[in-house]
Amino acid sequence: VHLENLGRMKSLAVDKTGTLTEGRFKLQAVEISAPGYSRGQFLQLVASVENCAAHPMAVDLVAAARRENVALLSEQAITSFDTLPGQGITAQVNGARVEIGNRRLAARAGWTTAAP
Repeated sequence: VHLENLGRMKSLAVDKTGTLTEGRFKLQAVEISAPGYSRGQFLQLVASVENCAAHPMAVDLVAAARRENVALLSEQAITSFDTLPGQGITAQVNGARVEIGNRRLAARAGWTTAAP
């Protein structure tokens, strides 16, 4: 939306994550669908990989893990980090591939049948 068009707007829909009200992202909930992972293990893995990312959401994921006293993995444990613009990030963590992203990455990776 161009600034000059704002005066003609009748309504605006926004999310309620705190991004607009506080100027930063805030983790609201964690749902784990991977069997065998506790909340702490999941946060450790995700936050450790996100710690390599530059995205603003990555900062909050790392902060959420720290708030819960979850230790991050060492930088040496994370290799082959890659950013997939508009989709997410991938890395190798202790030899295992980790992919974190949105629906497009999920569809591309075969996690879901949802349209990208």
